[in-house]
Amino acid sequence: MSALKPQYERAHIYEAMFISSGPITAYLTDLIVRQVEEAGLVVWFDPERDYETLAATVEIPDCTVLRYEGSFFALRHTADTHMEGERPRLLVYVPLTEEATANALAELTAPGAVMKPGSPSRNRNTRLAVVARAALGPYYSQGDLSNIVRGIEEGRLTYDDVDGTPSQGSMILARVFETAEPQEVALRFLDSDRYDSELLKRGGSEDLQALLSGTYGLPAPPDDTTAALRAHLARHALATEFLAKLHGDAPAPVAKMGAHDSVQRSASIVLVESWRRDRRRRESYADWATRVESDLDIRALGLDA
Repeated sequence: MSALKPQYERAHIYEAMFISSGPITAYLTDLIVRQVEEAGLVVWFDPERDYETLAATVEIPDCTVLRYEGSFFALRHTADTHMEGERPRLLVYVPLTEEATANALAELTAPGAVMKPGSPSRNRNTRLAVVARAALGPYYSQGDLSNIVRGIEEGRLTYDDVDGTPSQGSMILARVFETAEPQEVALRFLDSDRYDSELLKRGGSEDLQALLSGTYGLPAPPDDTTAALRAHLARHALATEFLAKLHGDAPAPVAKMGAHDSVQRSASIVLVESWRRDRRRRESYADWATRVESDLDIRALGLDA
């Protein structure tokens, strides 16, 4: 039974980390624990400091965790006190490249396992994009997973961004709008331009366009600015509700506007009704309703009130 204990402990740690944090933390912690079990001594290089927060809090049973804090001599001296005995259990975290140490830690890296970005060993490669692909694979489609990995590689997504509980929708939009719920994202975007700079900074415009297209049937806007997308969404949603409430045939100038799919049409109507009822957003609703009414020249359509 004693031979099963390390595997049991590792599984227990993995499950606890997943529940308390997220899949990236759980997956990486499992990798570290495995390396400690196999090699005893592990040196973990993290030049991008992607995992600095995790390194400050990670706990491994019967293992000492040391962190480089500006002095290789101090780190080696402390490590030496834990190297006595046949097989030490020691994790050494260094927020630098291995090359930047100028072999100052050779006495640790030579006998130990080295974890770092780009390691030829899959279980020791800690590049964030690689870890994220492995950790998030069970929870996302290949398309969504590729978008997440590309966001990491382009610097638009960080460790904190992707370590949340896996859910549908764009992680970038969830970070920008502080919600992943499509209607709330649309309402916050319609209400003001306060999210625009962060949306552009993270390269989330295409993700937002895809969300609005899938949820509300929004066609591509005339240009790729956030202002154009906002105006396009307001016009599309308001026109959809307007046409849904007309009796009889719609006038030719507006007959082809709005959402035509029944689900997207219903979603658009609910969006407008929620926008209109929300006291916090009444001003933006009134402003856009006036603008769209003028753009569509509703008074000239000869409708019977």
